[in-house]
Amino acid sequence: MENVAKSRNWTTKKMYVPKHVDLRKRRTAWRGHIPFAYDLVKGLEPRILVELGTHYGGSYFTFCDSVKINNLSTECYAIDTWVGEEHAGFYDNSVFEFVNQYNSSYESFSTLIRSWPHFYSPAHRYSFCTW
Repeated sequence: MENVAKSRNWTTKKMYVPKHVDLRKRRTAWRGHIPFAYDLVKGLEPRILVELGTHYGGSYFTFCDSVKINNLSTECYAIDTWVGEEHAGFYDNSVFEFVNQYNSSYESFSTLIRSWPHFYSPAHRYSFCTW
């Protein structure tokens, strides 16, 4: 397994630290997984990456950073309502405004899809689906 990791270049010399998540102010469930997510995208070099449920973009912008920094040809899509839901709580439009503004530095390969009323819509709606 170690040889596979080396051949895929899955390790970085320095740990990736995101600029988009202020770990002192904003909590994210992805906090401990962010360096792994960065390296995973770097190592796998996916053609298409889709995230369902983005909220503030803790994981999504990590994926985007990996695409940009490693000069990958990955197309990224974030699908969310950006209004929240009953289990995690609801929030106002400021969350989407933050994500939309931050996404501007990735707009050449990143697309935000604001799906209403929920993001569990049929896959055929999305151009990146091939089934």
